[in-house]
Amino acid sequence: MGIIDWLFPSTRPARYASVPLSPPTPSAPQVFRLKLVPKIFDLEGDGDLIWTGFMVEDQEGNRYGIGDPLLAKNNFHVFRVAGVSHRSKQLQNEAFAPATLVELVKEDSNPHDKRAVSVWDSNKKLMVGYVPREDAAAVRRTMAARSEAQALIIAHCMKKKKRIALRILFGPLDGLA
Repeated sequence: MGIIDWLFPSTRPARYASVPLSPPTPSAPQVFRLKLVPKIFDLEGDGDLIWTGFMVEDQEGNRYGIGDPLLAKNNFHVFRVAGVSHRSKQLQNEAFAPATLVELVKEDSNPHDKRAVSVWDSNKKLMVGYVPREDAAAVRRTMAARSEAQALIIAHCMKKKKRIALRILFGPLDGLA
């Protein structure tokens, strides 16, 4: 369970994404609906390290975090962006604020990892990091199977008014605004 999953409820409206459950029932396909609920969480209670963004919930109020198998079964992935500490300047750009779509790019010729997937701003001008190695294969499978899949920054962590971490929801986000 990720840090975003511990965040308190909000009264602001949620955003929704719908995708048929895997596998659909013969009579009527079930729908796995997700909503993004706005959250703010102060880890230490001192205002120094604050996560801001959205928490992922289903229609029944169940919360989902990094590596959740039910999300993966339905072609959704929540992951942190790896390597952001090496790109601190790019990380501060507003192109990496919560509720912003970003591009995932397969790097088949990456000399360190043939399965690497990099994270870029929507214009593919700024690269901020990578899908973590342990999530790259599953993300690549979804990229191949679901051409409509998109990556959305759902949260960032701020320390002393500087962005230090990102969390992304990747999948068929057609229902999200």
